[in-house]
Amino acid sequence: MVFLKKSSVLILPHQKSIRNWTSSIDGEPGFLREVLDSLSKLDDIDKHCNLTFDSMSIKKQILWGVKEGKFIGFCDLGNELDLEGTETLATEALVFMLVSLNGKWKLPIGYFFLNKITAVTQAELVKTALTLTDNAGLTVWGITCDGAYSNLATMKILGCEFENKKYDDIKCWFNHPVNNSKVYFIPDACHNLILAGADWPGVLMCRSTPGRLNIWAAGPPRRGPMNIN
Repeated sequence: MVFLKKSSVLILPHQKSIRNWTSSIDGEPGFLREVLDSLSKLDDIDKHCNLTFDSMSIKKQILWGVKEGKFIGFCDLGNELDLEGTETLATEALVFMLVSLNGKWKLPIGYFFLNKITAVTQAELVKTALTLTDNAGLTVWGITCDGAYSNLATMKILGCEFENKKYDDIKCWFNHPVNNSKVYFIPDACHNLILAGADWPGVLMCRSTPGRLNIWAAGPPRRGPMNIN
């Protein structure tokens, strides 16, 4: 960024200008009401979307927020919720984002500072996200996340069933908490391949056929045979 500012390739605004622009928006942790209000004004055809969420590790640190007038860096779910204690340092940020199915927009609708979130808490946040998007007139057809254990446990709490079942018996959807429509769970395919690589060292080739993914490995599996359907 420093190189770009000092060159004529791309003229960027000063950091203070960016801070002034962003300070006019309520960007506190929690669900972003202003974003949802903006999405509610879209045409009906552009209101079909998919909900994605993921967590990322952040550095443990305490900073003084000049605008907030308080120390920041602790667990914060917004809306004055206190599920993990205000004195617990946050180790990760959980972000919810909507991705349009018919249009070209994608926007974050909320973020939370946490310390190893539980599946129960995450399931409640998903329900809240679906409720708020429904209130904004948006139609969420599916949810995408990676294959972390807490995410799979969250989907089971919401109503999905995909353990110890035959392929045809898998239930990859759950009922919407407001309108009772089906919301489909769509696992992150790229992350699933990473998990497959961990179980099958030295993967040589992957071939996709309708409804099935075949993997050939150079070495024996670490935890027994695995089929990905």
